[in-house]
Amino acid sequence: MSIFHRERSRLARQFFSPSDFGIAAVFTPASGTAVAVTCVIAEQATTDQAGDVGVERRRRAQIVLRTSQVAAPERGDAVVVDASASPRWAGTWTILGTAQADDISVTCDAEQSDVDNTAGQARKAVET
Repeated sequence: MSIFHRERSRLARQFFSPSDFGIAAVFTPASGTAVAVTCVIAEQATTDQAGDVGVERRRRAQIVLRTSQVAAPERGDAVVVDASASPRWAGTWTILGTAQADDISVTCDAEQSDVDNTAGQARKAVET
């Protein structure tokens, strides 16, 4: 193994380390068995949209996974982050597609949707 490859592997281990950027999560393919993974999440955008039952918040992010843990994520697969692992990123992230991949990591576009039903409940209370 060349010095370049050793150094690249060392930097990848550090990057995914929970003491640096890594977050413990569970990857579940649309058809398959769930597997524990370490990922890195970088938020891109958050949008709020009023609906019939409340306000839907959509968060878009890029999720970086180790290729050794998840070789080929596909649209519809899910990454679930527990609040105890990372309150900021907690919840279910749905994979929208793969942005780039190499022999160490795969970067995916992902989305998380939450519905705040408080507005819809308040509207129903006023109507009755």
